[in-house]
Amino acid sequence: MKCAELEKFIFEYLENKLAHSVKEEFEAHILNCLNCRKYIDETIKCITLFRQLREIPCPEEVDKKIKYHLD
Repeated sequence: MKCAELEKFIFEYLENKLAHSVKEEFEAHILNCLNCRKYIDETIKCITLFRQLREIPCPEEVDKKIKYHLD
């Protein structure tokens, strides 16, 4: 597997949805490629941080301005 191919499969890998043979290639690649291993680690960190975000309500005044500009 090449680095560009790994990028296509990363989310399926993280969701444990890869076919067994593809998963084996994926894991073999990340064992030997420091850049891809870092890419996966950073992606996992981003997903983790995103899941920790809390929703902040939009002030009504700002919401009205946005809706006005979208019309």
